[in-house]
Amino acid sequence: MFLTPVKIFPQLLPYIHSCWIFESDFGHPVSSSRVIVPNGCVKIILPFENSIVAVSQHLHQQHNEGRIQFIGMADEPFVVSTNARRSSTLILQLTPQGACRFAPFPLHETTNNIFSFTDVYGIAGLWLEEQIANSPKPTQKALLLQKFLVKRLTATGPKQQLIDFTISAITNTNGLVTVKKLEQQTGYSKRYLDMLFKEHVGLSPKTLSSVVRFQYFYELWAKNPSPGFYRDEVFRFYYDQAHFIKEFKRFSGYTPQQYALTDNEFGRLFYKDEV
Repeated sequence: MFLTPVKIFPQLLPYIHSCWIFESDFGHPVSSSRVIVPNGCVKIILPFENSIVAVSQHLHQQHNEGRIQFIGMADEPFVVSTNARRSSTLILQLTPQGACRFAPFPLHETTNNIFSFTDVYGIAGLWLEEQIANSPKPTQKALLLQKFLVKRLTATGPKQQLIDFTISAITNTNGLVTVKKLEQQTGYSKRYLDMLFKEHVGLSPKTLSSVVRFQYFYELWAKNPSPGFYRDEVFRFYYDQAHFIKEFKRFSGYTPQQYALTDNEFGRLFYKDEV
C-alpha cells in the first residue's frame, strides 16, 4: 500500500492541495479502521482499479471503477472499504479557497456528500471518464483530469479575494483565530462571512477553523501514534481537555486515546512524507 505524488500544473497550484495515486495489491486492509477524517479539502476521486464503498453518518455509497467522484467539504468522518484485490485510485484534493473555482453550483450543496462527475459536469464529465478509461497509464489519467480543471478555472473577483484572505487568517493560525477577530480584520459581519463561506467554501469560518485545529492534532497522531500524542499542545488550542476530546470525536468518530490504539494505516499514509 503506497502513494505516488502527481506533479500539479503551475496554473492550478493555488487551488490544488495535493494529488496522489494510491495503489494496493489487496485493497484497503480489513484490519485498518480506514477512517477518512475532514481536512478542509474538497476531493476528486477516481477509483480506476476496484470499486470503493464510502460510509458516513448520513451516507452509504458504492463508487464503481472508472467513475469520477466529487466529494464536498466534510465536517464528519467517512469510512472507506474495497474488495480484497488490487486497487488503484487517483486522489486530487482542492484547497478550501480553490474548490469554488471549479464548481458550477454553491458548495454547501455538496457538504458531507458525494456526487458523480456526470452529476456535476454533465456530458463533459462523462466524456472525461471515457478519455481516462482509454488512457492506460495512471499519470496520463491525472494529466487529463488536470487539463479538464484548467478549462473550468474561473476568474478571481472581490468576493474571492475576501475568501482567500479569511482562509489564510484561519490556516496561518492553525484555526485559532476567532470569528470576532475575522470580523475586525475583514470589516464584514459574521452573518456575511457565513453566507459567503456557505456558497464558496461549504463550511462556515467557525467550522473550518475547527477542522484546521483538529488537523493539527491529527497530523501529530499520524507521525507519532501514541496514546498521549496530544498532551503537550492541547491547552494551546482548546479551552480544556473535554473540549478537545469532543471535537476530536466529532471529526474522527473516536476519542484521542481510542484513535491512538486503532490501526488506521490508510489515514496515516498521507502524512508519512511530510516533515
